[in-house]
Amino acid sequence: MSVNEAQTSQDAAHAGRQVAAVRERRLLALSLLLVAAMFSGVVMGIMVGTHLSEPPDPPDYASLENMRALFKQMPGNAELKERIRAEDARARQVYFNHRRRLRAGAWLLLVGLAAVVVCARWYVSIDPKVPVPGSPSERTDTRRWLPARRREIAALGVVAGGLVAAALVIGLAGGADFPRSNLIKATEEPARPPVVEEQFEQNWPGFRGPTGMGLAKEDDWPWSWDAGSGENILWKTPVPAPGKSSPVLWGNRIFLTGGDAQTREVFCFRRSTGELLWRKPVPSMAEASAGEDDELDVMEDTGYAAPTPVTDGKRVYAFFATGDLAAIDFGGNVVWARNLGKPENIYGIATSPVLCDGKLIVQFDRGGAEEGLSELLALDPQTGRTLWSTPRPVPSSWATPVVAQTAGRAQLITCATPWMIAYDPASGEELWRAGGLMEDVAASPVVAGDLAFASNPYAQVTAVRTDGGGDVTETHVVWAAQEGMSDAASPVCDGKLFLQVDSRGLITCYGAGRGEPKWDERIDCAFWASPTLVGSTVYLPGQNGKTYIFQLAEEFELAGAANLGEPIYATPAFADSRIYIRGDKHLFCIGKETP
Repeated sequence: MSVNEAQTSQDAAHAGRQVAAVRERRLLALSLLLVAAMFSGVVMGIMVGTHLSEPPDPPDYASLENMRALFKQMPGNAELKERIRAEDARARQVYFNHRRRLRAGAWLLLVGLAAVVVCARWYVSIDPKVPVPGSPSERTDTRRWLPARRREIAALGVVAGGLVAAALVIGLAGGADFPRSNLIKATEEPARPPVVEEQFEQNWPGFRGPTGMGLAKEDDWPWSWDAGSGENILWKTPVPAPGKSSPVLWGNRIFLTGGDAQTREVFCFRRSTGELLWRKPVPSMAEASAGEDDELDVMEDTGYAAPTPVTDGKRVYAFFATGDLAAIDFGGNVVWARNLGKPENIYGIATSPVLCDGKLIVQFDRGGAEEGLSELLALDPQTGRTLWSTPRPVPSSWATPVVAQTAGRAQLITCATPWMIAYDPASGEELWRAGGLMEDVAASPVVAGDLAFASNPYAQVTAVRTDGGGDVTETHVVWAAQEGMSDAASPVCDGKLFLQVDSRGLITCYGAGRGEPKWDERIDCAFWASPTLVGSTVYLPGQNGKTYIFQLAEEFELAGAANLGEPIYATPAFADSRIYIRGDKHLFCIGKETP
């Protein structure tokens, strides 16, 4: 073999070894790149799943705060102290473990992306002039192998860029606030109600029923009953504590409240039999009184349990004269409790909480208008945390607000001297107001179509169009009248006729559209409970224990007076052709007896 041939053979062998080395390095770089990309993708997927999952509440959530507040009143309660410690430790462990997982994932993702970039740069940096193709002709023809190399580099750039962009998206979405607590989310966008509207209509979840305006569907309702003979009284059960709150229904449960200066309680009865399933004392979250001057003075007319509770099918929410508001689950466990403040009114608390679009709303009017104590509150039903609070330019009142879809929008309508005020229930922002109320306001408003009606003694009955904005006293008051104003019982309206009753027994009926008087009738009885309109039939309970039944019509004609046998102060609940009435001492179920 000549020297030239030997040199050529050595060059070919060297070139072959060089090509093999390049292939091995490129294969190693590509393999490491794929491993780094897969690692980054897995970490990113786990982080996305963790980020989208529901994060736990922070350790200072409402129930823990409530237990701490209760411990201030009972500092020697060792069991409560241990519960607070255990719950605090559990919450902190869960919450901070969640945060540590996210932080560790963020660092791992950065390491993975860095590895992707390093491997990609290594792969690209391998001398592109040293071709990998197999044939000698291909090694000298860059048109054959250079476009493929460029496509590979571009693909690597797209992969790395995509991963970096995804990391940026996660970082921007989570950021320093990663994770966000349920309580923070609730203030931005409160949860939808845990039940659908149809379920509210099938039950009697709050004061005056599903609409809050004393309307029940037509059904096979009883027209007569008698406590003496037992006619149409399906069952009767004692109520363990006094109270003037009305019964509310959900499924096979009936809820009532009762109490005195020592204890406030929530009662749960079996709807089918009247059996008392449980009774739960509600802890007072008010600070201990500093002296006798701070003691709560509650009048007998309202007592300690005048507000009617409300339920969403998961919890029942009860409000008391002490300013204590509590949520209790259907098993009888206190979920949360808080105190809204000293009532600061002469008659005690009578306003009932209402539910609207996943919010628990309380009209808490107190003191004088100049004191600035009155407010409208929206709370998170799950935790009791305040979602929004709107100051109200009014003194004490005892009316319950109503929520209605009117004039093309949801409106929360309230009454207190001197204003009927409508709010946006989502934000608490005032929509409009109309003057015309005076003195003590206890009757709730009602809405029919695009008209809202308010009534109170020493003032007037007022019908206001609900499509306005700002002060609409001069522009949207459709009619007003000064006869038969309600001082306790709330009115009813079917859109054609408006009916109200005062505590002295005067019943008046007006045309709803123009306010023309239709009739007035006086019954020798005091009325504190509100009438209920069932189809076209009015059921009006009296303090004498009789429920007066008549048609809402152009003329008054009494159809009957059913006797319960004990005074009635609470408004009945209506469901499934049965009427549930709280008497002074007992809870009754009224229904047509089957032969």
